[in-house]
Amino acid sequence: MRKKKIEDYTREECVSLALYYGNLITFRRKAYNACAAAHKYGWWNDIKMMIGQRLSMTKEECHKIALRYHTPREWERNDARTYNYAKNHKWIPDITTHMKRIVDYTDESVAEIALNYETRTEFARAVGGAWNYARTHGILDKVCAHMVTRGSRRERIIYVFEFDDHHAYVGLTFNIKDRLSCHLTNTKSAVYRYIKETGCNYLFKTISGWLPEKASQDEEQRMIEKYESEGWTMLNTMHGGGLGACRKKYTFEYCKQIASGYHYKKLFMEENPSAYQIIHKNGWQKDIFAHMEKWTKCKERYPDEKIREIVRKCRNREQLKKEHNSLYQYLLKNKLLDKYIPSSHEQSTPRHPQGYWTLERAIEVALMCNSRTELRKKYYQAYILLKNNKLLDKYLPNIKGKRPKK
Repeated sequence: MRKKKIEDYTREECVSLALYYGNLITFRRKAYNACAAAHKYGWWNDIKMMIGQRLSMTKEECHKIALRYHTPREWERNDARTYNYAKNHKWIPDITTHMKRIVDYTDESVAEIALNYETRTEFARAVGGAWNYARTHGILDKVCAHMVTRGSRRERIIYVFEFDDHHAYVGLTFNIKDRLSCHLTNTKSAVYRYIKETGCNYLFKTISGWLPEKASQDEEQRMIEKYESEGWTMLNTMHGGGLGACRKKYTFEYCKQIASGYHYKKLFMEENPSAYQIIHKNGWQKDIFAHMEKWTKCKERYPDEKIREIVRKCRNREQLKKEHNSLYQYLLKNKLLDKYIPSSHEQSTPRHPQGYWTLERAIEVALMCNSRTELRKKYYQAYILLKNNKLLDKYLPNIKGKRPKK
């Protein structure tokens, strides 16, 4: 559908849209062109006053408005302001009795629908209306009695694979269905490999109820020892008592423990991105990162010898900044510029100790250059020495093509 232009909106349409969205921010975001039309044609102040006025209605007045519509959804779409007012006052069930419902649920129909799902989560996500009916009418536990209970990071259940040749595997999980599927399809699983090698039949069953984390660990180890004492050959390759695969719970203490092994925040962020995000989300940076140093690329890329080598090729700070900006910023931030390249006038390249340049050496290098520019770039101190002694015109005349005789 083509978007409506600003010029095509009427005052009534703009007012209707503004009242539908209920507030100016949503109106501007959802109907930008209508909002722009209201500004352009001078209707904005009227709309602000209309939205700003508090709605005051009785239940009977809301009922009269509700009688215009056939379904609650139609009412909400056409007059969201009065619908939300009635909803906030909890009048919707009483004043919409005349409206059609898509499905009229009964206890029997909800129980029949619930039989198609294995868990409460699947039931609620697939048929929200039936779920809400069961919850509000107090029959949720009854219709969900056949469903499998899922654990969580705080609860586990113990399971076992028993093979015909007296081999067994004991484990724990918070999702029985997913764990069974994993053992039968994952090539790294000891159960999968054993079935592949021997082709033995197995019996999969749970051998405990839902237990807290610590209790489930102890129970798993106890069941492994029990099976071993009864003569079963265990397929478990790891010591019992682990909580299995699950999401880590990043508490303040756990994040601080991980961070204590790092000296640089950057390395910690690269190797533990989830923990880093949790720390920032909860505002724990000052407490957890207090011992860390700030990572800089220059610290890794530029040891002292390399810094001196690069600086030696630059006449001044401007050239260093232009050609090696990352190194310049590192030296500036760490207050090392004066150490490597003083802020005095342009430096010669290469740099020599004090007293190195004499008049004879300056004349010697000047005769090796073809121009004053070349001398200034290569031997700046020699250039300054000749200039101060007014010998540039003698050894490097400022006339192109002429050179003094040796």
